[in-house]
Amino acid sequence: MGADVDEILVENGRATGIKLADGTQIEAKKMVITSIVITQTLARHLRDVDLGPSGAEYRRKIAKLRTDRGQIFWGHIAFHELPQYIASDWNPDCGQARWIFMGDADIDYLDREYRFNNQHIRPGQWPERLYLWEATDTKWDPRYGPPGKHVALLEEMAFPASWRTEKEWMQIKKEAPDHFLRVWQKYAPNMTWDNVIAANIDTPWDIQHRSDNFVDGNWGLIAGTPSQWGAMRPIPEFAQYQIPGIEDFWMAAGSGHYSLGLTGWAGYNCYKRIAQKLDLWKPWEGRLY
Repeated sequence: MGADVDEILVENGRATGIKLADGTQIEAKKMVITSIVITQTLARHLRDVDLGPSGAEYRRKIAKLRTDRGQIFWGHIAFHELPQYIASDWNPDCGQARWIFMGDADIDYLDREYRFNNQHIRPGQWPERLYLWEATDTKWDPRYGPPGKHVALLEEMAFPASWRTEKEWMQIKKEAPDHFLRVWQKYAPNMTWDNVIAANIDTPWDIQHRSDNFVDGNWGLIAGTPSQWGAMRPIPEFAQYQIPGIEDFWMAAGSGHYSLGLTGWAGYNCYKRIAQKLDLWKPWEGRLY
């Protein structure tokens, strides 16, 4: 637990174990499963493995994967009183939604300007219009906060960590709660600093430095562009959670084929392939997924 894996050991076309950074080797009796982003898998863990006649092409494609889509501001604000949404005047149940998206109906702005403006956020330079969403989990499970208090997850679109310096990100992180509350107040006027207990908003810089998996702060590990989506993800040759020519090695990271999200969903899809090959329990039988 917590050990740094340096290499995946492959012998005679089969994954046989792992080697830790301290030189310790651990045998895999059945298989090796990784949840590490595919770029690190090839560049580090399989760096000395011969991937066959197409190996150089595989490595070239993986090295060129895009990571510049999928960065977000992602954090929490704790507060006293639940948001009192203006929309409740004509939609009484709006405050009870699991996720609440805040934005206007200006489709042209959303299509043409929104992402561009968000990508150009700098210290002291924020767009006037943000399209924030919040999820107040204490509405569903009071154990998320002290009695009578609440905490909400907030999200807003961002951009790659490498586009700003560490100093700039620290200032952007400091400014983010003020700008998010300003937007929130348009829809729920009681969401002022008087109602706030504390705020901590992660930036792509924070996310990148929390785990090597989050390349450039990308929460989806690699971008969800058309060329990296569905059966194309991460590349068509690896879309079945395996690398051709390496038996008993499975890739369950979020850089694999998944609908939307992180490692968990891709991991479930990976398990489906393992179960089909090894005739294991198939929990999806009799239901839709």
